[in-house]
Amino acid sequence: MTDDLNQFAEWHRVRVQRRTGRPPAPTTTRNKVSKLRTCVRLAGCADLASLSTLIQDREQVERLLDALALRMSNSSVRQAVVVLLDLAEYAKAHGVITYAALSTRDMPGHNPPKAVVVYTDAEIDLMLSAARGKGLRWWAFLCTAGRHRPACG
Repeated sequence: MTDDLNQFAEWHRVRVQRRTGRPPAPTTTRNKVSKLRTCVRLAGCADLASLSTLIQDREQVERLLDALALRMSNSSVRQAVVVLLDLAEYAKAHGVITYAALSTRDMPGHNPPKAVVVYTDAEIDLMLSAARGKGLRWWAFLCTAGRHRPACG
């Protein structure tokens, strides 16, 4: 399988260089190969040819995407889908497959934003009283942020 991955990495390097005029960063290529190796392992395939064959079947693609989603963040799954799309192009160029059941619509959403923290009146009063002992600058800042709470008086 190492030879397959090296051939894929070289194909990817040539394709990027042809498109952009410069080769991809070595870390980019290493990350693509690493994600591809993970996909091969999770799909239970022996090599890239069998993974390429697998991505022709929609049911198998969904099973692979579910396995990726269980083990990776949304951002990592998005990167894995990009790598799988690259593999589909590679397999089509080498005549291994004729189509892929995988598309950009299979990308998961971006990571959800972090929740907004809302402090209670008691927590704001506690911060203001603690800031009063630290210095005027922090106390004034928190009074401004706390919208002139009674503790600022």
